[in-house]
Amino acid sequence: MKPERLFHIHGTKDKILYTKKYLPDFSIPEGTHFMVYQNAAEISALIGKILRKTIDT
Repeated sequence: MKPERLFHIHGTKDKILYTKKYLPDFSIPEGTHFMVYQNAAEISALIGKILRKTIDT
């Protein structure tokens, strides 16, 4: 069972970690295994939204 405040962010083009067993909470279109570098601004904005929503609840 997944903890309540754990969020899975996954790139749709990640060939190293697959999502067949688990469904991500958020998908980064065209995100690869290196999306933390290639899509840093998008991921940072998403984490900011998650944190604001989590803190407000």
